[in-house]
Amino acid sequence: MEGNKSNTHWSVSRADIQHGDETRVIKTAAALGEIERAVHEAFPAASEIATRVELCDFLVKFVAGQKTVSVRFSSDTLEAYRRCQEASRLQALKTLRLVCNFVFAREYAPDDDPANPLVIDAKMALSNTLT
Repeated sequence: MEGNKSNTHWSVSRADIQHGDETRVIKTAAALGEIERAVHEAFPAASEIATRVELCDFLVKFVAGQKTVSVRFSSDTLEAYRRCQEASRLQALKTLRLVCNFVFAREYAPDDDPANPLVIDAKMALSNTLT
């Protein structure tokens, strides 16, 4: 390992993030669209992905009778994501895909209770490059 590097997928140097007038705020719809595309990429076998804005999540559905997946985040996380630089947003989306893939591979059982989705907390994945 090189020295004391802490640039794992959970942390990024604050120097990569610019604040103030240089940061372009994207619209909520655009931010949700970016996140939804990342969720689609993480779950290519999904039959449907429903956006539930009021709950700040995406409900991923597979074939009928299989357990669903809920990718959740907070409204504060969405606001921080909207205000972030494009490079940081791209890193956050990459991390989100990795987290979804890891949790899905480790925790998902299609035959489990289909009424209770597997919940993936996306807050940390979307926030990892924002602070």
